[in-house]
Order: sequence, then structure tokens, then C-alpha cells
Amino acid sequence: MQNIAYNIRTLRKERGLTQEELAAQLHVTRQAVSSWERGGSCPDFDTLKRLGEVLGAAPEQLLYGTEVGKPPKLQKVNYGLAIFASLIIGFCLFLVLDVIGLVIYFAVLITVCTCIIVDEIRNKDYWRQLSEGTIPPDDEDE
Repeated sequence: MQNIAYNIRTLRKERGLTQEELAAQLHVTRQAVSSWERGGSCPDFDTLKRLGEVLGAAPEQLLYGTEVGKPPKLQKVNYGLAIFASLIIGFCLFLVLDVIGLVIYFAVLITVCTCIIVDEIRNKDYWRQLSEGTIPPDDEDE
């Protein structure tokens, strides 16, 4: 939510508008605009569309700070360190707590693996673009 807060504030200032003026054009309170710019809340979809019209930006620019039609940069996530730390912690739990430590370890491991799988599903666009060769090799390790 910090991206949209920064983008709204930056575009408003570039247009030379005060929070009060922007609020009047959107038919909302100045406090609502202030809350959006602090990251305390987010405008609803209809307001986001009107906000884009007033600020001369597409909703994508407000949300992601990218040019229209240009998706946000995708990055590969590396889980090597997390897996290594997990193995060390599991071994330590086994040494200290014996079988109960292994039960706790495997419960946590299953949860972590589930989170990793969900994250990989969310990042399927990265892997699709990587396989198609549309992500340059230099961007892979950043």
C-alpha cells in the first residue's frame, strides 16, 4: 500500500494540487486524501478511477508506479537460505526435544512448504516469461 500512497502524493504535487483541492475534485474529504497518502487506507476502485482521471494517470500507474501496459518487474525468489536454516533448526529441535521436536519441526516445515508453493503459484508469470525467454538473463539474479 506504500506504493499507491507515494504515487498519489507525487502525482498530486506534480500537478500543483493541495490535498484540499484534490479532495474537492473527487468529492471526498481532505482527511481521506491524507489517509491515502500516508498509506493508512486505499481508495476504492471507483475513486481510484476518478483519481487517475484527475491526476492524468492510469489506475495501474497509481497502484504500481509503472507506465501503462508495462507490468511490474518480476523477480525470482530464492529459498536456499530458508531451506538450509530449516534443516539446521530441525536438527537442533531433534537434539533438544527428541520426538516432540521432530513433530514441531515437521508441522512448521509443512506450513512453510505450503507458503512456498502458494508463492510460486502467484509467481507463475515469472516462470512463464523466463521459459519464453522474455526476461533477460541479467534480470534473473537481481
